[in-house]
Amino acid sequence: MKINSIVIVLVFLLTACSGADESASTSSDTSQTSETQTTSQAPSQATASETQSVNVYSSRKEALIKPVLDRFTAATGVQVNLVTGKADALIERLKSEGESSPADLLVTVDAGRLYRAQVAGLTQAVNNEVLEAAIPAAYREPGGHWFGLSLRARTIMYAKDRVDASQLSTY
Repeated sequence: MKINSIVIVLVFLLTACSGADESASTSSDTSQTSETQTTSQAPSQATASETQSVNVYSSRKEALIKPVLDRFTAATGVQVNLVTGKADALIERLKSEGESSPADLLVTVDAGRLYRAQVAGLTQAVNNEVLEAAIPAAYREPGGHWFGLSLRARTIMYAKDRVDASQLSTY
């Protein structure tokens, strides 16, 4: 099964990522994957028979993404089943699960792996005006297969006494 991108989760992640504390964890990733389920429920949300869930495969460190997903569950009542691991391991898992994959959303920390998942036929396009309005075209795949949720700054350190800053145009 191709990953069904859940638009409401993407929009929530988009708005919540900027407020998440990214310094909460410094542990290194392992090649194994782990699974957790958020437990917070929003008051007066869906009853047990109406409970919805979404399966998120994420290469983000659990300590960083779980608080955001817990807020999503609290705000919507939608249960999040989280599987974490290194991106390549998650992509291999998606390949091995094939059409039977329970994954609804793949979150990685770089567009290169999203591209590889797309080339492998593991994604499907999303056409959503909210996402297109919120995410500039430069930060999404033109066909709607993936959307960037955050940016990273890459800094260049240099010794001012030995290097002329005008010579540094790229890394």
